[in-house]
Amino acid sequence: MPRGSSSQSSRRFRPARLLIVLVLAVVLLLVRQALFPAGRPAAGASGKSTAPPSAAKIQVSVQSPLSQAVSGDAATVLGQTIWVAGGLTAQGLSSNSLVPYQIGTGPGNSVALPERVHDAAAASLGGQIFLFGGGRFTSSARAMAFTPPGQFTTLLNLPTPLSDLWAGVLGGQLVLGGGHNTGAPNSTIWSYHRVTNSYQVIGALPVATRYAATAVLSQHLYVIGGETARGASPDIISVGASGSTKVVAELPVSVWKAAAGVLQGQIYIFGGKVSGALTSTIYRFDPATGQVTAVGHLPAPWAYGAAVSTVSGIYLLGGEGSGGTLATVYRVTLVR
Repeated sequence: MPRGSSSQSSRRFRPARLLIVLVLAVVLLLVRQALFPAGRPAAGASGKSTAPPSAAKIQVSVQSPLSQAVSGDAATVLGQTIWVAGGLTAQGLSSNSLVPYQIGTGPGNSVALPERVHDAAAASLGGQIFLFGGGRFTSSARAMAFTPPGQFTTLLNLPTPLSDLWAGVLGGQLVLGGGHNTGAPNSTIWSYHRVTNSYQVIGALPVATRYAATAVLSQHLYVIGGETARGASPDIISVGASGSTKVVAELPVSVWKAAAGVLQGQIYIFGGKVSGALTSTIYRFDPATGQVTAVGHLPAPWAYGAAVSTVSGIYLLGGEGSGGTLATVYRVTLVR
């Protein structure tokens, strides 16, 4: 072979190789655009869902009813018992009942609360039930602990009277916030310390909110919707154990008096009021992706009741329906 023929052949092939590389780059770009269209939220970003529905489907079943119809009730779970505290009766009166609702059985004999109350907040920790605030004619600063089967302990009053507030457990501490006093929504978040019987300000919500739904998952408490000074909110706000807050997603609608619970690492939001009307819509919120998806409906429009997450599913207790105050109990599970 004559000298130089190898280098001349290499030069002849260089344009062909460059063309192949360009074609492959265009193909890869087209594939990427097909899989990840513009505007789709990245993992962990806030946004409304475009993700396909989960293979698991929502199932809502009616359970044994409460012993009386109530709305604005507070509830929490200890073991296999859901404790339902206070609420407004069908006659519009505050209840003084603390009702043990046995999972799989129904309500037992109620215990009398020290005072009548509705719109309080409830949480359980260390074998006790904690009740904060609420109201009867005005908002209350009262706080108490209940040790089953019947012992009440008076706690230090809240720093300010509050009703329509929320409470939960983060990092082994009781955390509470939101609510209102004489119509002014509250933004402050406190932790309550059982050993010292004291409160500590740990943060503030981005916007003062009452009547929000809440759920605790992976060391974050999520405050969902609620009523602000400007009206209902669509925001989903993450609250950390240190009191840090961040708006992480939005519902497709502004809603208040909804309720929320946790199933298989996802948060489900039930009913509430939208533009003044009751709704039956169920949304699923995935904290890992920030996606919000409508996944079903309750059997009827529902709001202003309590939601409790248990190993047997989410229980919705009491509330308001189209016909008035409810004694209805729903159990929400996932089926495949």
